Amino acid sequence: MKGELKLQRFQKHADSPAHQIAARAFSKCVGKEDAECAKPSLLDDDERGAPSFPEWKQVLHEPKLHAVNSVAASGKCRMMRWCMATAHRRILKQKMRDALCISIQQEMRGHRFLLRFRCVTGSLEILTGTVGLKKHAGSVQAPGSSDGLREATMSCIKAFCCKEVPPNYGGLRVKVNPDREPELDVQFCHMLCSRIEAFAADSAADEQLAARELQGGLLAGPAVPRLQEELTQFLSSLKSFLKNCVVEFMEKQHSVAKLITFKPAVKELCEDFRARLPDAPCGKDLRYAPQRYASESVTLLRICISFEAILATLSCVPDMRGASSDEGAACLHTLQWLDTEKCLQLGMLGDAALEVQRLVEIADQNEEDIIEFPLHLEHFRQVLGKLFVEGMCLQIPCLTTVMVEQLKTRRTFVLQQGRAVSLGGDLTEDIKTRCLRRMSTYVALVEKVLVAEFPSHDVMACFKVFSVKDAARCKQILGVRLALL
Repeated sequence: MKGELKLQRFQKHADSPAHQIAARAFSKCVGKEDAECAKPSLLDDDERGAPSFPEWKQVLHEPKLHAVNSVAASGKCRMMRWCMATAHRRILKQKMRDALCISIQQEMRGHRFLLRFRCVTGSLEILTGTVGLKKHAGSVQAPGSSDGLREATMSCIKAFCCKEVPPNYGGLRVKVNPDREPELDVQFCHMLCSRIEAFAADSAADEQLAARELQGGLLAGPAVPRLQEELTQFLSSLKSFLKNCVVEFMEKQHSVAKLITFKPAVKELCEDFRARLPDAPCGKDLRYAPQRYASESVTLLRICISFEAILATLSCVPDMRGASSDEGAACLHTLQWLDTEKCLQLGMLGDAALEVQRLVEIADQNEEDIIEFPLHLEHFRQVLGKLFVEGMCLQIPCLTTVMVEQLKTRRTFVLQQGRAVSLGGDLTEDIKTRCLRRMSTYVALVEKVLVAEFPSHDVMACFKVFSVKDAARCKQILGVRLALL
């Protein structure tokens, strides 16, 4: 019902005491009374009453029709498996119709996308199950991105709400057009989408995009006011601008971060340029590792600190590898795309990534008191507000001010066909204002995400009065003040 037929499972069951008892019972007591079963029988050594392990092995290795006597064909086995799975799914669907709320859990491993659910009914019964498994999910449009995961989520939900079609085999042929999509139970799909209230995903953007499509039903999109639609379009353009700043330096196929990390020759070239800098910043590489969450913030930190060495590496790779090579073309594209405004925006994104990393590290600590965590959330909100809403990132020591200092010097790069690209030297107030405006919108989005991820965190902060650690800290501060008096 939940997996494929495997030979090891039958071997394990054949060796179990339950199977031995059943085999003896069927071989001795078929058609006999209880008193007769206690007597010795000539059928003690007869194993025809229950299949032995060699028989199971022969069936699994030769699943053709009539290959083994008195055994169903593989098509019938598939039909039995489909019937059991369909019966189980119909029971889940029937109970989900009475669900008060449903939560969805998204999990992406390689090219397999798994969607699970958990719901609670009116009788407070908690049900868990699987909505669907989408193989080769990496082949969808924008694989690994929010749009790709949202598309996979909606595909699994639609498949779950479609009516089941039995498999074809032997004498049972179901007249189904292979090009025709399965029939969708629209009423059940609308009910299911309206009761999904929570998403457990790796990225807040996945939750927002999936919930936006689920809102108001699956087929009929939500009625969005014009002002909200304009705001949504602005957020979309904002997201694409900020995302491109990170993609060009880190995430694209031949980005400078990947070249320095995985190409020894490029890494050595960057180290030579870094050694010539006056302050000679620490770090032999960019420590780019997508599997680690802290990799993004650490890589942005080292790119901003060693920005002169990064620019020199970008300009030298096309000459070293050739402008027509993949590495050279990627570096030329980055230099053509880059300007002063995007450099300053990259520094602000580095400051934001460092603050997010600090909050995540606090949340990952097992010994962290849950009562203290709302205080860290409030501190995180205040820091982002001071940095990007009030513009303190342009005044206090941080990655933004480091980038501002490096942009004071004007640099010009001559690309192919004599085209020149200039960076720095023209850091006007308009550029600073546009960058701060994008980051202030980012702060507003962070506020909404925190409310969705940590509802009523301000109420949780009130339980701080029961914290023994806080009481001890207050006594210590009071003792210091009394000593000063």
